[in-house]
Amino acid sequence: MMAKFRKIMLSGHRGYREMEIENSGKAFRRAIEEKLDFIEFDVKKTSDGVLVVFHDEILSRLLGVNKRVRDIAWNELRKYEYHDGQHVLALDELLTECKGKIKLMLEIKARNIERQVLSAVEQHGLEEDVIVQSFNGRDIKRCHALNPDLAYGLCIGLARGAIAYHFLVNPYPVTYLNIDGPLVDDGFLRACVRGGKKIILGARNTWDYLDKIERWNVEIVNADNPARIKQLLAGRGYTF
Repeated sequence: MMAKFRKIMLSGHRGYREMEIENSGKAFRRAIEEKLDFIEFDVKKTSDGVLVVFHDEILSRLLGVNKRVRDIAWNELRKYEYHDGQHVLALDELLTECKGKIKLMLEIKARNIERQVLSAVEQHGLEEDVIVQSFNGRDIKRCHALNPDLAYGLCIGLARGAIAYHFLVNPYPVTYLNIDGPLVDDGFLRACVRGGKKIILGARNTWDYLDKIERWNVEIVNADNPARIKQLLAGRGYTF
């Protein structure tokens, strides 16, 4: 189905995961250089309270260290290197780098960091340029109570039928719904759109869901390789 030149926004999943180390400075700079609309990234917290940009609970996959992010201090974490010599970024470093260059899709990946995350966003003056999201609706409720004016998103990987909307989405103060899993059906998405939610197509099953972008009225595609997605969607009549 041709989209008749409908505009769609692109986001780099964990920066630009397919081409660079995820959540790294190089990944984010690549996204900026390619003029993407958003970067998506994950935020956790060290043992001494520093917010950092990292996805996994344990450091082993990316840094070769069998320790949890929450169990080590920032000064120790900063010493470890990715295979290309880069270091883990503090959230403040990323926000400073990105301000005025690209919008942010910030995913909360630790408990009880909502106040600190929102404070960082506000200190950098990024309130108009961020979507704060989580798989846990309670995180979003706490964020909304602290600042009801930000844009919030809920990540969903399993939902079937319109009834699921009322149980999984409706209780939470979200503008965006990030579809990031293999088991989401048309009935659920139709209910979300009727409820006024804006749809983000998550990275986990991007290729499986591309044919449903128009049906689901997707506004943002969050991809591991946005350039490939852009090329494909341009051939279907989308603009960027």
